[in-house]
Amino acid sequence: MNGRRPWHEGHTTASSSHPPKRRKTAHDDPEDGVYDSRNGSPASNNQYTIAWICALPIEMAAARAMLDDIHEDLPRHTNDTNTYTLGGIQGHNIVIACLPIGQYGTNNAASVLTHLIRTFPSIRLGLMVGIGGGVPGKVDMRLGDVVVGTRVVQYDLGKTIGDGQIQRTAIPKSPHHLLGTAVSSLQARHERDSSRILLILEEKFDEDSPYRRPTTADRLFSSTHEHTSPSPSCDGCDRSKLVPRNRRRTDNPVIHYGTIASGNQVMRNGIQRDNIARQLDAICFEMEAAGLMDILPCLPIRGICDYSDSHKNKEWQRYAAAAAAAYTRELVAVLPVVDVPNSYKLSSVQDDGDKQCMKDLRETDPRDDKTRIQDTKGGLLRDSYRWILDNDDFQQWRDNPQSQLLWIKGDPGKGKTMLLCGIIDELEKEPGNRLSYFFCQATEARLSNATAVLRGLIYLLVVQQPSLILHIREKHDHAGKQLFEDGNAWEALSKILAAMLNDPISDGAILIVDALDECKTSRDQLLDFIIKPSRAKWIVSSRNWPDIEEKLDNLEQKVRLRLELNKDSISKAVNNYIGYKVNRLAGLKKYDKETGDAVQRHLVGNADGTFLWVALVCQELADPKVRKRHTLDTLKSFPPGLDPLYKRMVEHISDSKDADRCKEILALASVVYRPITLDELKALAQSLEDLDQDELEEIIDSCGSFLTLRNGVIYFVHQSAKDFLLKNASKQILPSGIAHQHYALFSRSLGVLSETLRRNMYSLNTPGFSIDQVSPTNPDPLSPIRYSCVYWVDHLHDSDVAEVNDILRDNGNVHVFIQKKYLYWLECLGLLRSMSEGIKAVHKLEALVKIAGAQKLTELLRDARRFILSHARAIEIAPLQAYASALVFSPERSLTRELFKKEEPDWMVLKPRMEADWNACLQTLEGHGHWVASVVFSADGQRLASGSGDNTVKIWDAATGVCEQTLNVGRVLYHLSFDPTSNALLSTDIGLLNLDRPALPPVINDRSTEITLPRVSHSGWGISADGEWIVEDGKKMLWLPPDCRGGMPAIDRSTVVISCNSGRVLVLKFS
Repeated sequence: MNGRRPWHEGHTTASSSHPPKRRKTAHDDPEDGVYDSRNGSPASNNQYTIAWICALPIEMAAARAMLDDIHEDLPRHTNDTNTYTLGGIQGHNIVIACLPIGQYGTNNAASVLTHLIRTFPSIRLGLMVGIGGGVPGKVDMRLGDVVVGTRVVQYDLGKTIGDGQIQRTAIPKSPHHLLGTAVSSLQARHERDSSRILLILEEKFDEDSPYRRPTTADRLFSSTHEHTSPSPSCDGCDRSKLVPRNRRRTDNPVIHYGTIASGNQVMRNGIQRDNIARQLDAICFEMEAAGLMDILPCLPIRGICDYSDSHKNKEWQRYAAAAAAAYTRELVAVLPVVDVPNSYKLSSVQDDGDKQCMKDLRETDPRDDKTRIQDTKGGLLRDSYRWILDNDDFQQWRDNPQSQLLWIKGDPGKGKTMLLCGIIDELEKEPGNRLSYFFCQATEARLSNATAVLRGLIYLLVVQQPSLILHIREKHDHAGKQLFEDGNAWEALSKILAAMLNDPISDGAILIVDALDECKTSRDQLLDFIIKPSRAKWIVSSRNWPDIEEKLDNLEQKVRLRLELNKDSISKAVNNYIGYKVNRLAGLKKYDKETGDAVQRHLVGNADGTFLWVALVCQELADPKVRKRHTLDTLKSFPPGLDPLYKRMVEHISDSKDADRCKEILALASVVYRPITLDELKALAQSLEDLDQDELEEIIDSCGSFLTLRNGVIYFVHQSAKDFLLKNASKQILPSGIAHQHYALFSRSLGVLSETLRRNMYSLNTPGFSIDQVSPTNPDPLSPIRYSCVYWVDHLHDSDVAEVNDILRDNGNVHVFIQKKYLYWLECLGLLRSMSEGIKAVHKLEALVKIAGAQKLTELLRDARRFILSHARAIEIAPLQAYASALVFSPERSLTRELFKKEEPDWMVLKPRMEADWNACLQTLEGHGHWVASVVFSADGQRLASGSGDNTVKIWDAATGVCEQTLNVGRVLYHLSFDPTSNALLSTDIGLLNLDRPALPPVINDRSTEITLPRVSHSGWGISADGEWIVEDGKKMLWLPPDCRGGMPAIDRSTVVISCNSGRVLVLKFS
């Protein structure tokens, strides 16, 4: 919409309530001959995929007229204040919504679309259809023409600079490729055949309809001639100021494609119109599209009703609205119809950058964790959790908008996790709920840290509303996967999630975190984040731990639900669970009624409201070794209470024939940093390596119900089981102590790595074989050593000091491993996408060696650290570059290069002459598109800021070289300093720059400043288009370090000469 006063539709045949009559079509009901047929309505909100947004009732009336049929109304989300018309066009199910009367602009449009998506979660495309103001001059624009916005710019968003001028900071937005390709297809069709707009208008509207073409003249006045009359009529305007234009041969509207300028103010000044249009290359002004482009893939379509000047009137509004609607109908017919499953949530409109971002973000999919937990615990029984739905505390949290947090607390085994699984299922049934959740598990490293919690929550939010990925892409486009994994991942992710929760589309989001007590790393940071004010509502569960209580007590708007105070409800739920389990046992064991009743009475009398106790006892009773006739005697041997039951299980293991092996498995499972697979278990436990798969599974099954096996991965049945073994049974399973067990795992890991690692583990056929194309071979040689490859140094770090110092001597096992296997280990890390863990491991190992005082090993590890820092990126991209780029571009006297001289490429006859030794440059930071003017460290030395001639400031992680943030500051900053008291930069050029909420323009996309080189080739050898690779016949062979890019190479047959930024010239000759 552009420049309309509030408008009320009178009693016309085309009101907003009743669509206009039209000629009959094949879709009409022959009985009544009018449009309002209501046939074939989809049964679900999830079946609607296209949102058609209007700003005025006349636009909505025109939109309704385009529908083939109108559907019955469907339920709306609780907080949705919109009113909808539902219908279909050519097989597409469409939702039409209109802005509230008198409320226009980008913010109101965003609000309407946000509510719409809550009620119709499968909406994948948006169409903003209505009237707009044209820009004459660049194109032959006439009233009634249609403008399709191939680019949208918010022209009134910016900052004031000198002389009161506005510097625009809005980033232009283009429609998603799915809409763009449809527009291109229709545009190509119109090159051959005329648009069907006039035919559609004749079909949909009677000849006397106000939506048909007006008879009023289309007059364009000079931009300098203002309308002075109080009347909207231009009869009193100076006719000599009319712009002469040739009469068109046809009244068929012309379709224009170009930039639409969108803002919150009416454009009604010809001079201002021309100035802004010239700056932005715009052909149309309107007031809503900019508010929608970040929420949903959206295309603005505008019928021209005026020329964005002072000569405005309403005479062309209805026809312009109808013309835009007719074009939209024609466009929708070109779009492919998608069969939408209930779980569909906009996933098909993600581009490759979004997909890579989601792939990097995904540490785990909480939906899979939920399924695994439920399957492991025997399934989710509704009767075991439905009491919570009627609980006063839960209802208070749910119904009171001020109640930000529901904290469910209770002792181990009381069913907190399954209770939250049930709550999730119930909340997901409510249409429009934006729900994200995470299950902490202390037994698995990737599920027991605060950063992982945020990654999981963010992942599910984006799965449900893909437009939220924009909050991640701003940083991910620069930092890549390291954004989620380096030392500053918490800071980055907490800002991203906070921004998502403040996004209007996330209003009312519900976040659920189970087992806060099992978040072992940075739990305080997570709790601080949860209690911050936000638009979201939280549900968390935990044990009764004082540190959690102390943190959550700082939040006033919370509801505390103590399971101990709901003993009657819990007891009834446990009794329902007992009934379910006994029925399954009776079917499995063929219990008679007397036996079944006896089992149920015993379980009810001893469960004490503990689901886990019931589950463990029933699991023991289900063992084939327990005969039906021995059921009651066996049942009486189980003591009430979890700890006594665990103690009995340990005693039972000690008396078994496989006691030693069971204890070895339990000891190993108790100290590993993540659950391990059966293949990894055999590699780590020497006594098990001769057992086959079935025998190994039998022994795990003999571990007294402490462990469970799922998809080949070994898990503890519950965190309390692991806690008991470490606190109460350590003498039985860890007689030499935890530190010794870590050393045993380190020693075994080093042994299997030494035996297994070799060059080219997956037999890749080219040195530049991309990691994205790598697939494990069958059998996978890395399968037994995946755990060892990543965690061997961690186990050494947590070992006894005396044992560590002994193994880290010169010429010891670690020294020999680095000398003989280091390069193969780096290849393996690249194949496992774990280079960042490798960098941390080398740092950690170097620190341990310094303490041990082994001089030769210290020197070797110093070189190994420089080697991995310099070449990690190349090995991440293509693991076999460990033997190509990494060796070729290392100093001549690099210890690693000398040790692995035999691995250097034999297809290079002449290699570049490198420096003799490592220089002071630890690593090269890439990203600036121009010279660097200033560099400064933070006070703690962990971050680095750089100002560049490309008018940006970049914030880097000093340890890993990852770019955390890019700020477009609009000028070169020559003087920078970190503020020691806040997360801000100080500059004499611009003052204080808050890095949490920059007052300057938002992050820009680095791709705008990337340098690409044309392909240069000769006799098969050349430089890739991106300048990063030397290629042979298009195959990537040698990755070039950043210093060796940017200049034009010289190529003579198989000799490539490269100029470097440092001033060096490298000559390489290939066979």
